[in-house]
Amino acid sequence: LSTSAGGRFVSLDDPVMIPANQATWLQPDDIVIGVVQNDDARAYPIKQAAYHHIINDTIGGEPYLVTY
Repeated sequence: LSTSAGGRFVSLDDPVMIPANQATWLQPDDIVIGVVQNDDARAYPIKQAAYHHIINDTIGGEPYLVTY
Protein backbone atom coordinates (compact mmCIF):
# COMPACT_ATOMS: atom_id res chain seq x y z
CA LEU A 1 0.00 0.00 0.00
CA SER A 2 1.43 3.38 -1.00
CA THR A 3 0.80 6.93 0.13
CA SER A 4 -0.23 9.62 -2.33
CA ALA A 5 3.35 10.94 -2.11
CA GLY A 6 4.70 7.58 -3.30
CA GLY A 7 5.92 6.43 0.11
CA ARG A 8 4.96 3.15 1.69
CA PHE A 9 3.05 2.47 4.87
CA VAL A 10 4.93 0.20 7.25
CA SER A 11 2.39 -2.26 8.64
CA LEU A 12 2.48 -3.37 12.25
CA ASP A 13 2.48 -7.17 12.19
CA ASP A 14 1.62 -9.34 15.21
CA PRO A 15 1.80 -6.51 17.76
CA VAL A 16 2.85 -7.35 21.30
CA MET A 17 -0.07 -6.87 23.69
CA ILE A 18 0.23 -5.85 27.32
CA PRO A 19 -2.40 -5.61 30.06
CA ALA A 20 -4.14 -2.23 30.14
CA ASN A 21 -2.80 -1.48 33.62
CA GLN A 22 0.76 -1.75 32.25
CA ALA A 23 0.16 0.71 29.39
CA THR A 24 1.31 3.66 31.49
CA TRP A 25 1.92 5.79 28.37
CA LEU A 26 -1.77 5.54 27.43
CA GLN A 27 -3.90 8.41 28.77
CA PRO A 28 -7.51 7.93 29.99
CA ASP A 29 -8.85 10.09 27.14
CA ASP A 30 -6.82 8.40 24.37
CA ILE A 31 -8.99 6.87 21.65
CA VAL A 32 -8.56 3.19 20.77
CA ILE A 33 -9.98 0.79 18.20
CA GLY A 34 -11.47 -2.12 20.14
CA VAL A 35 -11.97 -5.64 18.80
CA VAL A 36 -13.38 -8.70 20.60
CA GLN A 37 -13.40 -12.14 18.96
CA ASN A 38 -13.96 -15.48 20.72
CA ASP A 39 -13.34 -13.99 24.21
CA ASP A 40 -10.07 -12.42 23.02
CA ALA A 41 -9.99 -8.62 23.23
CA ARG A 42 -7.61 -6.06 21.75
CA ALA A 43 -7.36 -2.28 22.00
CA TYR A 44 -5.27 -0.50 19.36
CA PRO A 45 -4.42 3.10 20.30
CA ILE A 46 -5.20 5.55 17.49
CA LYS A 47 -1.77 7.16 18.13
CA GLN A 48 -0.15 3.93 16.98
CA ALA A 49 -2.70 3.01 14.30
CA ALA A 50 -2.41 6.43 12.64
CA TYR A 51 1.34 5.98 12.20
CA HIS A 52 1.20 2.47 10.73
CA HIS A 53 -2.25 2.69 9.07
CA ILE A 54 -2.27 -1.13 8.84
CA ILE A 55 -2.17 -3.59 11.75
CA ASN A 56 -2.09 -7.34 11.08
CA ASP A 57 -3.00 -9.42 14.11
CA THR A 58 -4.62 -12.69 15.18
CA ILE A 59 -7.59 -12.28 17.50
CA GLY A 60 -9.42 -15.27 18.92
CA GLY A 61 -7.59 -17.53 16.49
CA GLU A 62 -8.74 -15.52 13.45
CA PRO A 63 -6.53 -13.30 11.27
CA TYR A 64 -7.49 -9.61 11.35
CA LEU A 65 -6.40 -6.53 9.48
CA VAL A 66 -7.13 -3.31 11.37
CA THR A 67 -6.75 -0.03 9.50
CA TYR A 68 -7.11 3.63 10.35
